[in-house]
Amino acid sequence: MEDSINFYSDLKAIKEFNKLTEIKYFKRVPEDWYVIITDVRSSTKAIESGMYKTVNTVGALAIVSILNLTKGIKIPFIFGGDGATILIPPKFLEDAKSVLLDTAETAKDGFDLDLRIGIVPVKFIIEKGVDLLLSKYEVSKNYYQAIGTGGGLSFAEDLVKGGKFNIVKSLSGVRADFGGFECRWKDVPSPKEETISLIVAAIGDNPNKIYLNVLDKIDEIYGVDGRNPINSNLLSLSMGKELMAEGMVFSKSMMIVMFIYMKLFFSNIYQMLLAKASLLGFKAIIEKNVDYQKFDDTLKMVITGDKKHRKALELYLLELFKDEQIFYGIHQSEAAVMTCLVFQKNGEQVHFVDSANGGYALAAKKLKQQKKDRYSL
Repeated sequence: MEDSINFYSDLKAIKEFNKLTEIKYFKRVPEDWYVIITDVRSSTKAIESGMYKTVNTVGALAIVSILNLTKGIKIPFIFGGDGATILIPPKFLEDAKSVLLDTAETAKDGFDLDLRIGIVPVKFIIEKGVDLLLSKYEVSKNYYQAIGTGGGLSFAEDLVKGGKFNIVKSLSGVRADFGGFECRWKDVPSPKEETISLIVAAIGDNPNKIYLNVLDKIDEIYGVDGRNPINSNLLSLSMGKELMAEGMVFSKSMMIVMFIYMKLFFSNIYQMLLAKASLLGFKAIIEKNVDYQKFDDTLKMVITGDKKHRKALELYLLELFKDEQIFYGIHQSEAAVMTCLVFQKNGEQVHFVDSANGGYALAAKKLKQQKKDRYSL
């Protein structure tokens, strides 16, 4: 499949997020591609000890390491809070193993977190009778969000978390490049009363119809506009631990980490005092490049609203759950956490967002408990 390397870049982008339920916008992933699954083991325990932002950092590192490896080739990826899903063509397989293992080493040495890595062949997924379709949603001219359906991504994740296709060694000696990774913002206060992380998994006979109904209900409750959890007016540059975390990504030497920290510290002071116009412009760009809604066989959203909005949504989702149409999990917080990949200040970039104090990881925990309770009856 000589042309498969450009599969993702050749996909036509969806302009409206709710179109993700329409199969006509999707194409089958080439059989010679691979699905990378990463996740932080024991992430819930780490989050409960206050390391929620660090968990998000490690989840984003796997993505940036692969994007830098495949530079020049558009690669689909989906951030999941405590991990990531990435798809690659065969050309990059062996080097991808190497940079991901290097990323896992950075996670362990710098943050004492254990990053699990698995790479599942798309051909294996298809041979097992599971489909894997992909599209992309145009968030802005600088960022396209991958969208996966058909069950293949969930199947790959279950395989890896079940101990299959885990990567422990590579024949390549390529090291991870984390260039573009940034962690320079404080937690972002909710523009409204709260910020929630939501995960919905449809299980009925017509999942696309279920997802469309859920999306329509969210539009009805929260409105189509104004639910982005990142408001540029509420962005504040950090002077503390976030900058230290960025330094720890790029070096194991505490002396170099401190040098990076001081460099970023004074850079932030300069931007706040002497480059205000430039900073305001960058904040506006950030707000337009946030990945606050996505789909990877499950609907995932980080949105802001009032408590009455969440309660109305919970009542609706509870009815669907009782009707055995969905499983779901919601985690609410007063702020959002943002982890950034900035390759061009005024160009290619993405700002991964989750709700503070656990976000997607704790929402997923609630969803898994629903499954356990139902299937143990």
